Amino acid sequence: MEIKRNVLVVDDSLDTRNAIKSILTNEGYYVKDTGNPDEVITIATSFEPRIIILDVMMPHAKGLDLLKSLNVSSRNTEVIMMSAEEDVQIIHNAVNLGARGFLNKPVRYGELISQVSLSLDRIIEREKTENYQKLLEELVNARTKEISRALEIAEFQSRQIDLILNSMSEPLVTVDMDGLIIILNKAAEQVLGLKPECLGSPFRRCIHSPRLNQSLLKTITHFKNGLNDDHDLTLSSVPAKIQNTFFSVSINILKNSIDKPSGCVLTFQDQTEIFRAAQLRSGFLSLVAHEFRTPLASILNSASIFHETDIDKAFSAEAAQIILESTSRLKKLIDHLITFSNIQRADIKADHLCVNTRDFFDVILLRCSESSNKKHIQINVKNVNVPESIYTDPVLLGDTLESFIDNAIKFSPPDSEVEITAKLMEKINSDKSLSISILDRGPGIPAEQQSQMFEWFWQSENSLTRSYNGLGIGLPLALRAIEILGGTLNYAQYPLGGSIFTINVPVTIP
Repeated sequence: MEIKRNVLVVDDSLDTRNAIKSILTNEGYYVKDTGNPDEVITIATSFEPRIIILDVMMPHAKGLDLLKSLNVSSRNTEVIMMSAEEDVQIIHNAVNLGARGFLNKPVRYGELISQVSLSLDRIIEREKTENYQKLLEELVNARTKEISRALEIAEFQSRQIDLILNSMSEPLVTVDMDGLIIILNKAAEQVLGLKPECLGSPFRRCIHSPRLNQSLLKTITHFKNGLNDDHDLTLSSVPAKIQNTFFSVSINILKNSIDKPSGCVLTFQDQTEIFRAAQLRSGFLSLVAHEFRTPLASILNSASIFHETDIDKAFSAEAAQIILESTSRLKKLIDHLITFSNIQRADIKADHLCVNTRDFFDVILLRCSESSNKKHIQINVKNVNVPESIYTDPVLLGDTLESFIDNAIKFSPPDSEVEITAKLMEKINSDKSLSISILDRGPGIPAEQQSQMFEWFWQSENSLTRSYNGLGIGLPLALRAIEILGGTLNYAQYPLGGSIFTINVPVTIP
């Protein structure tokens, strides 16, 4: 950013003004001068000087009165007073009115340059600090709103899933106070595999679940012993695994007309999907919290530096860089969450546009350059008979390609390379497709995990202390985008170590 070096010299002596103007002009400053006090406010408003050099004694108006009318505290301007007399009281009054420097007449070259340079440096530092603080506040406010919105979307989707799962028909089994089955509904027969022949048989023989049988026995014994107060019974829903299916079983006492316990009603809710979804949500929310906490901690720690009154220039620049890098990481995480929400819509369609292939790949590589430069990874692109222009959806294809390249950079070791090969493929029926292969030098995906790698929130390492960060939605997002484009995605392990993802999407040549 260009720093304005405007200086206004106010003195009734033309010789003094010319001397100062000559010195500062030679030093690269843009100088205006006046000997008329009535012109100072007008000139200061239009000229916007960074520094005002003002004589203490002016005809028709004292310099201190003029300094007061300038109200320099309301603008980022420094005032240097000049006087032929060293009067301590005058200097004190000038400082109280906002002056930051004092020159003796006749003005000496070295003292003038030193005072002006020091004032300009202070102005620059103040502006930098103000800009850093303003940028930080804007970024934090924007990211906070985006995070809140993303979490609202995730919570809404979670409630919708729970509503669907909880609306399923539930098996119901009723047993008497001896533990014999007396009622079965159709869902119990279909879901639990209980036959009508089970009626009159002990529940424990028909349902092989030690925990459930023990809880049912505890409930029956509780009421048989005369403990009719429901508050004495601390049982709640009992988890049970029956025929590889997880259930949550509620045990409720059945009472007759005289309010005497006559049996138990067991309602079974299939919790298999909910159990897995709860694990998924728990892991995902923990992962999101972990991924957001790290850059937010960096932002907060760096932001606290700007509350210090004396900030080292290099130290503040380093803190600002940390803030920018952390907010960039937060933005990428939020973009992934928003994309995850949008791309799952059933009505989303590809928007085909004419795309310049060279510009398209240049933009993608530029977007990935920050992460590749950090690890000193070389990205090599090889185009094989790819035309100058194609028709495709640049957003869907661009986000997909960026996701794969980011993944390749993340898993490749430092000082290695990522190879991208783009080919134009022509089918027998003359349809054309663009094939893009991304080869990394990482560890690859083990064969036993390859069936899971396109599941939402899946991570090869599930621990929060894993080696690689991320939300586990990059590959599923990419696969979904490719499906919308009408293409295919293939994976193969590179024999020398690494992964090869190959994207094939139909394109039209202009």
